[in-house]
Amino acid sequence: MHNGHLATLEDVVRHYSEVSPDRLHSDALPLVRPLALTADQSADLVAFLRSLSVDAPPRPSPPPLCP
Repeated sequence: MHNGHLATLEDVVRHYSEVSPDRLHSDALPLVRPLALTADQSADLVAFLRSLSVDAPPRPSPPPLCP
């Protein structure tokens, strides 16, 4: 998560799947609701999220400078 409280993507998905619905925003409106994902749904979501990240392709070497 944004502050490093949860170490892995799996932990973040579990957190939002099990988060307490009693959490409130400063205006007393519910901030989040639990996703209540099954283990398979959580694994699918993690796999999908991982598919959105790729390493940047290698940059070609610059051409040599003229002598």
